[in-house]
Amino acid sequence: MKLYLAHFVYGDVVPECFEAVLRELRWTDKKWMGNVEYHRVSEDALISRARSRATALFLASNCDVLFMLDHDVSWATPGALWRTAAKAHAEGACVAGLYAQRAFGCGWSSRVTEEGVAWEPGADQLVAAEHLATGFLAIPRGVLNVVLGFCRTTTDPDLRVRECADQRKGGVLFHDLFRPFTVPSELRPEVYEYLSEDWAFCRRATAAGFKHWLYMQPVLTHHGRYGFALADGVAR
Repeated sequence: MKLYLAHFVYGDVVPECFEAVLRELRWTDKKWMGNVEYHRVSEDALISRARSRATALFLASNCDVLFMLDHDVSWATPGALWRTAAKAHAEGACVAGLYAQRAFGCGWSSRVTEEGVAWEPGADQLVAAEHLATGFLAIPRGVLNVVLGFCRTTTDPDLRVRECADQRKGGVLFHDLFRPFTVPSELRPEVYEYLSEDWAFCRRATAAGFKHWLYMQPVLTHHGRYGFALADGVAR
């Protein structure tokens, strides 16, 4: 398995996040003979376009799994990133790590499929999810190929993707797989819910026939003005 690590670096990088990536790359180089292609993403102010462009660069590479990592996510155990990618490769599905939103009591950045499912941080456990956050997300090549094929031909205007030109010199053509859209709200039927770029991609992948999984083994911290651990997502 060869990994394409798209590292989205915007603003300041706290030491914990820098050290997590450095430990992971050292661990990967020792254990897996450096089968990682690293790509820093920081030049695009629109995150949905940045993720779509990074996906196109991955598809043009010879790597097997695209891993999207945000600059404000850290973990302490080396190998967590690689093991998450290996789960995605084995399952043939999108697999992400779970982390809290950057606020106390506001829940997590991903949404599980069934409420009340028992899960334990740090366990070698997959939990079914409806939506995955892209801050720590692995997507196999086969999934992207199928999703792209489906979304290029569907008649649903929200799910359909189009080939877009990269206006930068030397830029690649890309499809807007991470373009946000709105859906009827599950909490308030009279209004709509605005799907972020990662949740919008998950809707497209679901429509193409794929399941999504949260891998509980990585214990992740989401950094802002404070390092938010999983427990901080619970209301206090």
